[in-house]
Amino acid sequence: MKRRAAYKNENEDFGFAALLKVCAHKKDLREGTRLHGDILKRGLLDKSPYISSSLVSMYAKCGALSKAQKLHDDLHIRSIVSWNALIVGYIRHDAYASLMEKKFMLQSPGSPGKEWSLPVPYL
Repeated sequence: MKRRAAYKNENEDFGFAALLKVCAHKKDLREGTRLHGDILKRGLLDKSPYISSSLVSMYAKCGALSKAQKLHDDLHIRSIVSWNALIVGYIRHDAYASLMEKKFMLQSPGSPGKEWSLPVPYL
């Protein structure tokens, strides 16, 4: 029974992540925000780094950089994937000055630490 429940949760993670990716691709912020509400109601945001990274990415790709930044800042666990999603969002929307202001945040608690990456967005 536990194995089946774990599998269901995994499917839910991938399902929400796939839907968020579609919202990002279509720049459908309204539907993405609705999905964010569903994710919060189910308590999945802090349980799944896959969902949280997809949500940061969706907001960033839709141009809602302040929402993406706030969501990222409020995450209990920040992964290199969520950092990259945020950085790519700033780059895609030509918000280089804002990105440079945020560079010191990489040193904050919860940052990836010794991991470094250079996200290369395809525009």
